Amino acid sequence: MRTEQRRGVGDFDPRRLQLALARADMSPRALATAAGVTVTVLGQYERGERAPEHGTLQRLADSLGCTVGDLRTSTQTTLRDLRSAAGVSQQAASAAAGMTRSTYAMAEQGRTKSLSAAAIGALADLFGTTPDAVTDAHAGSVSAHATAPAPLVLEGQLLEGLAAHFGVTSDELLALARGLVEQQAPGAGGAP
Repeated sequence: MRTEQRRGVGDFDPRRLQLALARADMSPRALATAAGVTVTVLGQYERGERAPEHGTLQRLADSLGCTVGDLRTSTQTTLRDLRSAAGVSQQAASAAAGMTRSTYAMAEQGRTKSLSAAAIGALADLFGTTPDAVTDAHAGSVSAHATAPAPLVLEGQLLEGLAAHFGVTSDELLALARGLVEQQAPGAGGAP
């Protein structure tokens, strides 16, 4: 059984959908019909149980007389947004870019700092957009990843287990971790 219920546009904001629906003075049934979804699915969008795919979000925005950005928490477009809008699978995108699916997934998640010019051009063609849009979307993916949760905290059993695994004391492992963090701090002069 799948536990990941909320798929689709990652930064879809159900509250903004509710507000836009109220401003449009439109019934949920009328919006659902206009956007081509059922009233049940629209209710799931409003409750945040489900996120619409990019095409559906565009139809919702058009029906409400607003922009897609008005229904999102962020207006920054990511690679996933471009791929979803084009109706392309990760497998197809990775093949076009000359990457494995897992490597492409890492790029989409913002875990790669750069894309080759060939990959950018191929993705632009596949997504029906410009190379600049792909470059900007990748930057958006990287930016979104940079705001991910804080790094793992080393303490308790985790600290002891890692120290034992590497054959060092807990204090030595903490000193190593602190040194690495200091090297990565802005202005520390360490490796990027």
